[in-house]
Amino acid sequence: MRTPDPGHLLGVLAEMDVAPDNAIMVADNEDDAEPARAAKVRFVLVPHGYARAPLAEIPAAFQVDRFDDILQLAGLAPSHLLL
Repeated sequence: MRTPDPGHLLGVLAEMDVAPDNAIMVADNEDDAEPARAAKVRFVLVPHGYARAPLAEIPAAFQVDRFDDILQLAGLAPSHLLL
């Protein structure tokens, strides 16, 4: 399988026993947005990457600039991480 096939994403979610509506996919380009959409997973766009399309044209539930922003979307604070 290759992007934009959602099979990889759905396979990982199945292995983790996570429903697509309880997941997010974080990535940096339009090629990653499509499998997230096809898998019905919310797509979070980070602008620091390899997008060829203008960011405003990439369908995303959220766009974040920092890792902490992703944690806030998940309802976590950095102190909740176990490193």
